[in-house]
Amino acid sequence: MRWFEPTARLQVLPFAQGAYACNTGPFTVLTFPETADADVAYVENEAGDLYVEKPAGVARYNLVFDDLRADALGCDDSRAFIAEVADGLT
Repeated sequence: MRWFEPTARLQVLPFAQGAYACNTGPFTVLTFPETADADVAYVENEAGDLYVEKPAGVARYNLVFDDLRADALGCDDSRAFIAEVADGLT
């Protein structure tokens, strides 16, 4: 069974891992192929959504994302974790 495209990088951050770097809620950093187009962070929260365009603000979200990736399981361990959880649901 194929869970995702091979070009995607899937990492899981299990609850058992404990506290993690992101306390802002969901966000996406949008990057564009043209260097003239600056990166933008899109943030969702209870008050609505927000586009962070200042370079310092986008840099903070990139750091948070890097911390999340470092704290998460690696790709192979994430696949095994998902398979284990899926097996437990059947």
